[in-house]
Amino acid sequence: MTVLPPTALPPTALPTAGWATARGARHVAADAAAVRTAPAAWADAARAAAATSPFPNATTRTTSCPVAFAVAVADGIGDTEAAATAARFAAAEAVDAAWRVGVSEAMEEVRRALHEAELATHPIALPLPRPARDSLAQPPAPDVGRAHTPKHSGDTTLAVAAGTAHQWSVAWVGDCRAYFLPDHGPATLLTTDHTIGRYLRDRGIEANPRMDLVVTTTARKGGHGVVRGAGPGRLVLLTNGVHRTTDHQAVTRLALSAADPAEAARALVAVAAEDNAAAVVVDVR
Repeated sequence: MTVLPPTALPPTALPTAGWATARGARHVAADAAAVRTAPAAWADAARAAAATSPFPNATTRTTSCPVAFAVAVADGIGDTEAAATAARFAAAEAVDAAWRVGVSEAMEEVRRALHEAELATHPIALPLPRPARDSLAQPPAPDVGRAHTPKHSGDTTLAVAAGTAHQWSVAWVGDCRAYFLPDHGPATLLTTDHTIGRYLRDRGIEANPRMDLVVTTTARKGGHGVVRGAGPGRLVLLTNGVHRTTDHQAVTRLALSAADPAEAARALVAVAAEDNAAAVVVDVR
């Protein structure tokens, strides 16, 4: 198992955040994580500046979505270099976009960026469907453009979170998950897996557990879910290499096993002996 070192954060960065990834028994490390933080005071100052602007109807990409953190995990689909490239690209692009415009818009920007990167070398590719905002598991998306899409194009599932302790949001596709562990109260699973299994069970249809392995949305196609929250606590993003290996109680225990978010992230990915894994842990205060 290969565990990457956590990001180096300046001592003044609040909230603190850390991440870890593991290759597991796979040939390729196709899960990725990305983290960006700033002092919480910066976000508060940006919010105050926007509220006191002499141009109340004016918005900018800097002050319209002040954040103290933007983080993401991505799970490349398949044990290939193309999957790993897609995951790394999506995680980095999602964090950059969420920092500027928020998590829902970040999902759309990731999709456009993947598509534009493909068009740069494959101009006959057809456009993919635009995402719908729906936190329920999505039906399988039509394979628009399959015949014209290069067979080695990578795809990935993705979860991205951004905000401050005052307010934060999470957007996701596929079966990447987000948990929130408040300072007071029980841990909560924020996301709903976008899988065939979950889609069928939500409609009262019995599903073979193997259907939980088939995602219905990805960074390239299908709708994304969005959830919003507030308050201090620990926010955790995971790829399926972690949450399929353990249960809700174990995720909570591991996420709280260390005061340092990076150490907690390493503890989470350590349970994924077979699959790739990625975890991000953020203390929102």
